[in-house]
This record gives sequence, structure tokens and C-alpha cells, in this order.
Amino acid sequence: MKINVFFIIGTIVALFFTRNCFSQTNTATEIVQTNIVNVQIPSTLAITNTLSFEPEKNSLELLRQAVRDHTIKDVFLLIFGAVIAGIIGFCASLVMHKLEVRDKKNDDQEFKNNVLRAIRWELEALSQIYEAGIGGKLREFENAEFFPIKLCLTQDWFTVFNANAVHLGKIDAEISRQIIATHTLNKGLIEQYRINNIYLDDWGQIELRLVVNNMDAYFTVCREKRRQSLKKQFALIKLTDAALKESVTQLLALLDSHGIR
Repeated sequence: MKINVFFIIGTIVALFFTRNCFSQTNTATEIVQTNIVNVQIPSTLAITNTLSFEPEKNSLELLRQAVRDHTIKDVFLLIFGAVIAGIIGFCASLVMHKLEVRDKKNDDQEFKNNVLRAIRWELEALSQIYEAGIGGKLREFENAEFFPIKLCLTQDWFTVFNANAVHLGKIDAEISRQIIATHTLNKGLIEQYRINNIYLDDWGQIELRLVVNNMDAYFTVCREKRRQSLKKQFALIKLTDAALKESVTQLLALLDSHGIR
């Protein structure tokens, strides 16, 4: 447990206050020690008898009452000082707790913003790479019968997203949902390109067979089937590409609205 500095300061102040109160009772305590006073007559006088004075019972009772009153007062002041010290310590602990909660909240928000900023930068970088590569080819062959370019993907390009996917539950629900939708479309588009790669490989094998024997009825039928598959796959690629671009635009606009740039 941490030692609260404010609690220590409050305790010292309370003890100092009660100590000053204790010092006011010294006189009353000293009075009790003078029950009987003996007065000696100087030896130069001829009188040799010793005079003694004994306080009356009423005086003694008054002294005892004064001592008792001061004792009760001291106990009350001691308890009062302890209560004040406790209140000061509690208030100081409460303030410190609120400060710690505020600091933790600020740290958490800063962490979330950094995660979102990193995901945005990765998405923007991948978009540029895509448009400079196979995305540009997709525009070039937009009116073709099918897409004749194969996607060559050798590694995972979503390293930032994969590393921070565990933190998406801590992020605003709307932003988190849009990030997941965009990432899913990204992976979906890659999958559509890979399927197209398989169809292109099959198309190439069929074409080689027909070069050897262009009258082969079986491979002629296979070529027509694969052509139809490539046409359908090309339509799916263009559809997924358009949906991904729309999702990216919405995500970037949403991040902009939250100051994530």
C-alpha cells in the first residue's frame, strides 16, 4: 500500500494542535501537589512554634474538580485531533484516487488513438501499393472479357492490424466495426484474386492442350467452361474492389471525425 503524503501531513498538524492544548493543563496539575504548606518562622525570632496551614475541604474539592475537568478536556481534544487527522487523510486519499483514475483514463485514450493511427497508416500505405500494382491493372483491363493478371502475394501485409486485433474491443464500437469490415473485405479481395489465379492456371493448361490438338472436343468444352468461370470471377473481383474502396472511404472519414490522422 502506498504511503499517502497528505495523510502524514494532516496527522502532524493534528498532533501539533493537540500538543498545544496539552500545554494549557500544566498549571492545573501543579496545583494538586500543594495540599499542605508549612511556613517556618525565622530562627532570629523568639517564637519557636511551627505554623501550618491546611486548605479547607471546599478548596481541595475545587482543585480536584479542576483537574478532572482538564483531564476530560484533554481526552476530548485528543479524540478530536485524531478525527481531524483521519478526515484529512481520507480526503487526501480520495483526491489521489481521482487523480490516478484520470491519469489512467488519459493513458488508455492515448493508447487507443495510437492503435487507430497505426491501423490507418497501414491501410493508407497498402492502398497506395495496391493502386500502383494490381489495382491499376484492374482499371486497365476493366472492359476485358476476364482479368488475365495473376496476383503474386508472398507475405502477410496486415501486420499492424493482426498485432492490435486484441485491442479492438476497447475501441469505440462504430470504429471497431468499420475496421473489421474493411479488413474482411481486404482479405476477401485477396481471396478473389487467388481464385482467379487458379482459373488462369487451368486456362493456360487447357490452351496448351489445344495447341497440340485444337480439335480435341473435351478440352474445347473445358476451355469454354473455364472462360465462363473467369468472367464470373472478374465480376466478383470488381464488385469486391468497389465495396472495399467504399469501406475504406467510410473508415477514413470516421477516423477524421475523431481526430485520428
